Amino acid sequence: MKEIFLISEQTLKSRTILNNNVDNSYIAPAIRVAQDMGLQPLIGSKLFNRLKDLVATGDIAKDENSDYKKLLDEYITPFLENKVVADVQLSLVFKLRNQGVVSLTGENVYNPSLRDIQYLIQNYENKANFYGSRLSDYLKANNSKYPEYLKIDSCADMPSNKGAYNTGIFLG
Repeated sequence: MKEIFLISEQTLKSRTILNNNVDNSYIAPAIRVAQDMGLQPLIGSKLFNRLKDLVATGDIAKDENSDYKKLLDEYITPFLENKVVADVQLSLVFKLRNQGVVSLTGENVYNPSLRDIQYLIQNYENKANFYGSRLSDYLKANNSKYPEYLKIDSCADMPSNKGAYNTGIFLG
């Protein structure tokens, strides 16, 4: 079965810091992780699978699915852009070879320190958290438009995390 991505490699390359020469074999696993571990817990399995089905069939572009298209374009895409950029960093810097973990260098290329890489990852994680919170707030305010958001049929379904990105600190 073909894997369905809610964001394309080309969109990532045109809207983020990912350069056109970044091999898609590094981007695809980062998209998978961002969708499965980042997006799916936010929106729940039912809504996640509904969106994937609409994208796979091309029905996302139909007028009757305009709410889902808006959700994808205005809320999910910015979240995935930043989550993927955060997730792809380590695989771009470090490679697993027969010799173990290596960092390749080229002519006139500066290899950033691990601290620099961690800073960059955290920067994009913070942006993804912002967009994830925005996505959660939008879904909570508009849950009648997305019946799958709160739906759970079995224990195999991942529920949406309606309290995503709350700190748990009560400030009075």
